[in-house]
Amino acid sequence: MKAKLMRVLLIASVLVFLVGCPELLEKPLTLSIPDQEVLQGETLQIELLDHVSGGIGTLVFTIEDGVGDIYGSTYTYAPGYDVFDNQSVTIRVKDDRDESVEDTFEIVV
Repeated sequence: MKAKLMRVLLIASVLVFLVGCPELLEKPLTLSIPDQEVLQGETLQIELLDHVSGGIGTLVFTIEDGVGDIYGSTYTYAPGYDVFDNQSVTIRVKDDRDESVEDTFEIVV
C-alpha cells in the first residue's frame, strides 16, 4: 500500500513539474526541406510549415542565402527563361525563444 502511494505521489510530482515547464514537453525546432524541381517560367511554392517541427510560439522564416522570396510561411521562386543553373537556398526558422535552425536545399531548374 505504501509503495503504491509513493508511486502515485512520484507520478503526480513529475506531472506538476512538466505542466509548470511546458518547454520541456516541446520537441526541438527542426527544419528539413527536400530538394525541389521547377521549370523555367514556372513558379515553385513551398509551404514551409509543412517542413518544420517543434518550436514554441510564432515561427519566422528568412532566406539566409539564395534565390526566391518568403511571404509569411510560403517560399516562392520563379526562374526566368535565362536561368540554366541549379540554385542552392538556405532558409532559417526562428521561434519565440529565439531558437533557430537552418536548412539548405537545391532547386533543379
